Amino acid sequence: MFSSHSSALPGFILLVLLTATVFGADSGSNSPKLIKTGSPQPVALAGYDKAHCVSLPGQIRICKCISESEDGTFIVERNGKRLGKWPASAFLGDTSDFEVLLGDLDGDGSNELVVANRDSESCGMAVQQWTLSIFPNPWFPHFQPSLTFSVEDYGVFGTFVTAGVGVDILSTEWFSMEDPKRQRDRGSYLLGKWWRYKSGQLRPLTDRPLITRRYLNSFEEERLQTIDSHRVPPAWFRNPSIETLRIDPLIGSKKARSIGGDIQKVSLEPPTNSCRTVKIVFHPDAGKAVTYVYPEIGIEKTSLRYVGDAATGRVYPDQYMPSQPQEWLSGKRAVLVTYRDSLQGGDLQILWVGPKSQ
Repeated sequence: MFSSHSSALPGFILLVLLTATVFGADSGSNSPKLIKTGSPQPVALAGYDKAHCVSLPGQIRICKCISESEDGTFIVERNGKRLGKWPASAFLGDTSDFEVLLGDLDGDGSNELVVANRDSESCGMAVQQWTLSIFPNPWFPHFQPSLTFSVEDYGVFGTFVTAGVGVDILSTEWFSMEDPKRQRDRGSYLLGKWWRYKSGQLRPLTDRPLITRRYLNSFEEERLQTIDSHRVPPAWFRNPSIETLRIDPLIGSKKARSIGGDIQKVSLEPPTNSCRTVKIVFHPDAGKAVTYVYPEIGIEKTSLRYVGDAATGRVYPDQYMPSQPQEWLSGKRAVLVTYRDSLQGGDLQILWVGPKSQ
């Protein structure tokens, strides 16, 4: 199920080779730069009780606000005129815990804009959940929804890694799972997946393997000392104890059921909290059409938490939503697979999206 490291190579050489494979070469002098803009500043914003804003060139500013009627909202303004807004989580009522980044993510010569928002922080391990929103044009000639997805633990120059032409994106999520080598009991692991931004979507980087590291005492100490570093999470994977995986552990359990069909319709739903949702009408090859809500809401059987790319076997990040979900899903062939006794506990359904239907 999982790949293993060859014991024939000396440990030092193995680590060098593994690091080159997982992280690639460092960016050169001609590589695109990802820039973190100024820190959020407190402002008075009409209609809101509390707000912080980041100012950008062109009289544009990104503001995070809260009020009695809205738990959390991001607003884009130009010259004081509101161009658009989207919901946001405000952890403990904080409107300053976000970052705005500028950079050429896809290497086409034009910058994208990224808004990274801290949604929450868990007790115990203090795992931070962030929602990342990517807009195709930082000057907002017109406002359109962003590509969004969630990560657990984040670093501006770690989640986004300059690599030659463009930027590699590392999504990370914590799981409780079995030891890939079957040498220890079940434990907590940080799982990393690599992506590239292209045309409002994330595309799997199949030449960079899935990576994971077990949460042992040494990792705990390292993580606590470096949690605020801009270079994590990749810095945590530069360790001899990391594992490279051939199969996503989310789908490592047995298939209970597999149903092929077509996605007939995709419709946008009102945002729930900070999450955009869609209704997906899936018509099996045999049987009646069923409508699913994505991402998952509650524990309804007709909700989907994850969607996967059928061509590569890569499961998209939690809360993944392209800027134009209808273009991503409508008219596609798909396979709805139920996995038994998944990492999530109980059965897990994943909709594997393929090419356009004939």
